[in-house]
Amino acid sequence: MFMDDSELHIANSDLPLLIHGDDGHGASLFSVSVMADLYARGAKLVFLCGYHMARDEFELQTQSKQDSIIVSEDFEAAKVESKRVIFIPSKQPELLRQVLESLSDSDERVVFFKNFDLFDDSVFAVVEKLSNVVVMGNIDNCSYKTELLAKNWVTQVYFSVPQIEVQTKIPELEKYKGYLKSDNKEGVVSLAQ
Repeated sequence: MFMDDSELHIANSDLPLLIHGDDGHGASLFSVSVMADLYARGAKLVFLCGYHMARDEFELQTQSKQDSIIVSEDFEAAKVESKRVIFIPSKQPELLRQVLESLSDSDERVVFFKNFDLFDDSVFAVVEKLSNVVVMGNIDNCSYKTELLAKNWVTQVYFSVPQIEVQTKIPELEKYKGYLKSDNKEGVVSLAQ
């Protein structure tokens, strides 16, 4: 990942992170790459994504299949906790709360809530107070956009300009490039130089 032609790494200090993008603008692949980079630097992760393609892409980028688990209703906390990557099935988002409550290391894990606009506000309520969270989706298609935008995001990345007004002034962007704004950095991000 790059910002203004320099290598970019998202750190825990850059979280919570909001990534917005219309379909086909590159936000999805960028968000998965953020998670792959966090994993490569030792982070433990919990994923809830609307589509399995994100999980497939993450595993392709990280080769983490041996160190991951897809939870089911009858999960065993100790077995789940032993894995660095925990995938919550998109058809069972209620398991996110159960998994986070059962893990002794949940405060250390980064939660990835991808395609947030496909889920209702009950799922957002689980991640809303977390600091180690990365959320990605389309703000305009989100039923709880007011609550989403009210959260104090340390970092925000926009791959397209949302229809709803946001606090960040987003410049005109080329396709597959996003605009990152945080307290200590600002610039155009992409996956390639």
